[in-house]
Amino acid sequence: MLTTLQLNWRSPDGRFEKQIIKRGVAGTNKPTERAKCAYLINDTKNKSELIIGFENSDFERNISILLQTMCTGEVSQCKAPHNDNFKLKLVEFQSAGMIYEWPAGVKHNLAQELKTAGNANVKKDEFNEAGYKYRKALKYLLSIPMDVEHPPSVVDGVTIAELTELKVALYNNLALCAFKSREYDRVLRLCEKCLDLDTRNVKATYKIGESHYFLGNYELAMSSFKEVLNREPHNRAAFDYVQMVQGKIKEEKIKYNEIVKKMFR
Repeated sequence: MLTTLQLNWRSPDGRFEKQIIKRGVAGTNKPTERAKCAYLINDTKNKSELIIGFENSDFERNISILLQTMCTGEVSQCKAPHNDNFKLKLVEFQSAGMIYEWPAGVKHNLAQELKTAGNANVKKDEFNEAGYKYRKALKYLLSIPMDVEHPPSVVDGVTIAELTELKVALYNNLALCAFKSREYDRVLRLCEKCLDLDTRNVKATYKIGESHYFLGNYELAMSSFKEVLNREPHNRAAFDYVQMVQGKIKEEKIKYNEIVKKMFR
């Protein structure tokens, strides 16, 4: 914990702290989503830059969180996960406006860019990085206001079908990242969100089957894989899982019968 100066700000989870050394320009705004920021670390002379929401590393994300609490010109002694006691200065930033002001088309394009970048991370087995980008993309899409009772077919030039298709892809991709981390319960939740938007989505149904399999819910897994095969009869991966699930169910029945026999000896 920082102790040399009065603590000026701490994040709710306690992972980030800052103590202001030099206050910034009074009455000015602070960086928000898509703001282009120039900053200095530990009195270095060469400025670094990042765009809020489009960071490329955990370190940049740490810096981004702190910059969003700063006014132009502010210098603070900071603490962040894996980066203790460094000096940070917000030199300047260019605002992109508030997220609620962005047209749906802008949000859709940004979400698509993040999805593409996340897919590139997946190809490199960088699933944590990919997941961050997919979540950010969904944040943009979910911030588009909708009339629940009378939903339109087009919002600011973007069709609801396009928005829905991108949301489905992002939920599916996030589910893949969670699966790679063996967070099977989270996979189930994400896939259910996907199926809320596309009830016949085979990818989500398949991942639900996989997750139930690894959670030991073999009957539920069997139901999901059979549903996949009903829609894609030649899906070899689903067929192979059905064979494995049948084997697991058989093993469980044998174990159960053995337990029953022991009870009545």
